[in-house]
Amino acid sequence: MVSLVLVSHSRPLAEALVPLIREMATDEVAIAIAAGTGENRDAFGTDATDIMQAIASVDTGDGVLVLGDMGSALLSTDMALELLPDDLRSRTRLISAPFVEGALAAAIQASMGNAVDDVAREARQALAQKQQHVGDSDDAPDTEEGSAPDASPAVSEGAATGDSYDDAPEHTTEVELTNLHGLHARPAAQLVRTASQFSAVVTVKRLEDNRAPVSATSISSVSTLGARRGNRLQITARGPDAEEALQALSDLITHGFDDDTPATESGGATPQHEAPADRSTLPDDGAVAGLPVHAGTAVAPAARLHTALPDLPTTQNGSPEAEWAALQNALKLVQRDLRMQARRGARNVQGILEAQALLLEDDALLSAARTRITESDEPAPLAWARATEALAEEYASLGDAYMQARANDVRDVGRRVVLELLDDAADVVSLPDRPLILVADDLPPSVVPHLDPEQVRGVVCTGGNPTGHNAILLRGRGIPSVFGVGAALQHVDNNTLLGLDGGTGHVWVDPPPKRVEQLESKRRQADERTAVYLAEAHDPATTTDGTVVTVSANISHPSEAETAAERGAEGVGLLRTEFLFGDTPEPPSEEEQLEALKTVAAPFKKAPVTVRALDAGGDKPLPYLSFPDEANPFLGMRGIRVLLRHPELFRTQLRAVLRASASHNVRLMLPMVATLSEIRKTRSLLQSVRAALNHVGTLYAANIPVGIMVETPASAVAVAQLASHVDFFSIGTNDLVQYVMAADREHADLAALSDALHPPVLQLIRQVVEAAGDRPVSICGEAAADPEAIPVLVGLGIRNLSVNAEALPATKALIRALSLSDLTALAKRALVQDDAPEVRALAREALPAAFAPDEQ
Repeated sequence: MVSLVLVSHSRPLAEALVPLIREMATDEVAIAIAAGTGENRDAFGTDATDIMQAIASVDTGDGVLVLGDMGSALLSTDMALELLPDDLRSRTRLISAPFVEGALAAAIQASMGNAVDDVAREARQALAQKQQHVGDSDDAPDTEEGSAPDASPAVSEGAATGDSYDDAPEHTTEVELTNLHGLHARPAAQLVRTASQFSAVVTVKRLEDNRAPVSATSISSVSTLGARRGNRLQITARGPDAEEALQALSDLITHGFDDDTPATESGGATPQHEAPADRSTLPDDGAVAGLPVHAGTAVAPAARLHTALPDLPTTQNGSPEAEWAALQNALKLVQRDLRMQARRGARNVQGILEAQALLLEDDALLSAARTRITESDEPAPLAWARATEALAEEYASLGDAYMQARANDVRDVGRRVVLELLDDAADVVSLPDRPLILVADDLPPSVVPHLDPEQVRGVVCTGGNPTGHNAILLRGRGIPSVFGVGAALQHVDNNTLLGLDGGTGHVWVDPPPKRVEQLESKRRQADERTAVYLAEAHDPATTTDGTVVTVSANISHPSEAETAAERGAEGVGLLRTEFLFGDTPEPPSEEEQLEALKTVAAPFKKAPVTVRALDAGGDKPLPYLSFPDEANPFLGMRGIRVLLRHPELFRTQLRAVLRASASHNVRLMLPMVATLSEIRKTRSLLQSVRAALNHVGTLYAANIPVGIMVETPASAVAVAQLASHVDFFSIGTNDLVQYVMAADREHADLAALSDALHPPVLQLIRQVVEAAGDRPVSICGEAAADPEAIPVLVGLGIRNLSVNAEALPATKALIRALSLSDLTALAKRALVQDDAPEVRALAREALPAAFAPDEQ
């Protein structure tokens, strides 16, 4: 099988490309990276020796294709080829294919077992889709590949790759695309791989246009069809197994491909667990119907949010090189700020802001901005603004709501960088100092964390989508919100009185007195409940029949500790220590870690503080740790695996935790444990650290409790074996769900599977509780604060919940309103339901009226 070598000036760029390739080609294709220079390969550049070693490492005898990102990468590869032995050099090719598209096309063709000439030709044609889309195919570069020393000549574009079966009968079928995103990259790759399994010559055509049919075994050709959901495809086949090929392809498309949820099951633009407003039952007092984003009511004067950029300079102040350098510096500053906010935020905030930070590394976006600076002489602010707006328009023009919602993220990060370049970055949002309802055309996600819910009583957006990142963040802030009200509020004046019901998606402009009273009454009732919850926040969470449930806090930064303690946390159930380890060129010292741990523990006096050891890995990279190339980082070097691979890093953290235990009640928790050997190795390392502290007379607690996160199915089913080796268990539902259900929790099309109330997950939770014996079991994932999940979890035997600080009072209040005997019966019924929605329906029936979802 043909192998690939990716040569890039940027190691992160090359490493990020590999998982994308693995999404579309089998793992059998060998891929090596030669990227970056310097001791840790973190400096830009390429190295001929690395390239030579990479080629040798993937050579299978069937040929090696080398793809480089730009200029000097090609020169370095030329030098590497000269150093190779003659036989290896003769089967290695440096090709002129585009770096990203070419690598994807080559990998797919290689995975089919095609010859090196065919793989190289397909890679060179990989720009056809983009050229077709923008209409510059006449300007496409010559298809002759760049000649490497002793490379074989290119095969002509018209060369046949197999029998044409011109005399064989033609079989044809038509099928409609039903998957949510049409023939985007992954489905196109699946179609090509399926077609290549047959001897028949297969072509495909989109019936909505007059273009000629294209080969179904060419990824670039299939991608250029631009077929979207609802389009009809005509598939034609000739050859001995033509009918079988048509049936296989028809089945693949009809069933929505392996990884795409059919549109009819996707839930559309409506977020999980929320129903859209019923437009047929609008109130008769002038309400405007929008999309419900977050329940709650508000009445307050309007305040428009203006996010338009100031006038941008049109001429460069210095050289293009200076403008590019200024842009690069601004990108680094904004990215650092985003990641700092991400580490301090809740889980949903972390993922969204980290995604925005990664966008600032996007090669295509950076290249577009640089071209504007160097070739069009545009100043950096103007070049970046135009480049990001072009990308946002691409997203906005796509055919489904989820992808359209990403345009707002692009515009948001674009705005932040421009303000940084203009030295205006501090102007995040400026609002009147009074209660208000914020009105925006489309709210930038980065603004939401700065909104004070006491001041901003509600948010109305003329556009927007409930699946957008701004909507997710508003729900996290607890701000009643309605999106998609359209032109009705596009020109509303500041100080105009507005009424809002986020549960029904209705907004009133100058609402009549009766409606004002109704909305304010609902808000008062909600505020009164919240005040009661806060007043009772320090009372135990005891069910009506006497069972106590301990409710602790999840903390991501020391600044959250005081608030959590004030809101009734009975300790810290999960201290995420990652805030200590990011955005620094080297890991934190023992003293830095010790001071941070003391700061977190101080407000909790004798209550336990559970310190999770650093949870880093391929999905959470650190600049000073090296990780292997991984097709799926979630299944690679993560958590305890990384710590045991870097014992000195682990040892420093263990010393800090042990030293903190001398004055505080701290516990150590290990992330991503899958085997007993990982626990044994940790305890051995912990013992050696104790011995070292004894040697210098440093104080620490004699018996610090050690527990594990139950995040893998392996640890869940092995609890009975592990229980004699640990002191407690904590179930991380966020990761456990994605591993049990085989569904990436960041995958938009699989959102319905990312629910802790699916019966297989509940079965595992019950098993963990029963097998743990006298070892306490807690839940520290997002399910611990979900009002519909809490009754089921307590009914399954969970007696410890760990939630974010905002959710503490309401979580404890809900438990006090429940009866354990009722919850035990509920849990038994939940275990035999078909899916999570059925479990949630049961749970809603068990909720007291004050906690039931607003269905008005």
